[in-house]
Amino acid sequence: MVIDEKIKLPLDTMAAVSAEGLLGENYMRLDPSGEEDVVGPGGRLIYTQDAADIIGLFSQMIYSPRENN
Repeated sequence: MVIDEKIKLPLDTMAAVSAEGLLGENYMRLDPSGEEDVVGPGGRLIYTQDAADIIGLFSQMIYSPRENN
């Protein structure tokens, strides 16, 4: 991924794969944080996050043991 060098990203920017909705397509999201130093030319982001597994999350919710009240 190449980002225009005019865009200054803090070193602690997180690159995350996100979805537009339950059935939407995935896209790359950049979440800058508060670091003062920025990624230089040819630099790399070290903080990443995978896309959420919606089917897996639903399965956990449906099949998880429930407490009786």
